[in-house]
Amino acid sequence: MGSRDHQALTPFTVPLTAFADHIILAVRDGSAGWPIRLHAQPDAAAGRGMAIVDVVSRDWGVVLERGVGKTVWAAFDVG
Repeated sequence: MGSRDHQALTPFTVPLTAFADHIILAVRDGSAGWPIRLHAQPDAAAGRGMAIVDVVSRDWGVVLERGVGKTVWAAFDVG
């Protein structure tokens, strides 16, 4: 995400699920805040996370779980 102000700051889990042709990496946390794709300056220390995910993943998305938090997932091709 961006700076520390944009991070969930809640406990999180990172499940990884493998399929024949792709893997899904998910990050579940207790925040209802959606990830923000920032446009970081070249010398910025943070702010590139979602931009990198967008470039290297097959697809990604967010699932909001009302009252629980959210899961941000990304699918990556393998092989």
